[in-house]
Amino acid sequence: MTTNLNTELLDSEIDTLDAFLAELDGPVNSFEGLDGLFCALICAPTKVPTSQYLKVILGDSTFADNKEEKNISSLVARHWHKVVNTLTQASKVGDVYVPALLVDDDGNPMGNEWAEGFILGLTMTQKDWHAFSQNTELGGLLEPMMLLAHEYHPDPSLRPEAISIDAREEVIDTMFDNLMLIHEHFQRLRN
Repeated sequence: MTTNLNTELLDSEIDTLDAFLAELDGPVNSFEGLDGLFCALICAPTKVPTSQYLKVILGDSTFADNKEEKNISSLVARHWHKVVNTLTQASKVGDVYVPALLVDDDGNPMGNEWAEGFILGLTMTQKDWHAFSQNTELGGLLEPMMLLAHEYHPDPSLRPEAISIDAREEVIDTMFDNLMLIHEHFQRLRN
């Protein structure tokens, strides 16, 4: 049986993938983080092979058996395909890509794990981002991602000032507006 990559993940499949990621030793511990990683990898001109990003996602972990490997690999592939299509379509119509984000106890979106995943993807395709990040205007597009990715950094000296609920909402909105600008910037370079 082949996987139909155009089949969007059901909520139950997202929950399955999220639970699997939460158990891993690697740097991506949630569906939100996976989405951020994929967005960065899809934006960058360098194509990262599936085997390479799966290795990063898994860390030192392994699949329990072949059935789990096939199931998780299928879910990951379908989500990758959805992100590619959604980013491309949003770019064509001048819309914004907005993933589902984890929320705090009061229902406020956080965005930290998405930003951490995005920064991880950026480091995996670092050569693509060097000139981008050195350009003052373009590099500034990464500020919301960096802010949220470092908010709870283990080294307190690398943490930004506390972010209020209202400021967080603005940072998240800016992050996804900037994602589209980043996607469009690299898309022009590919064409």
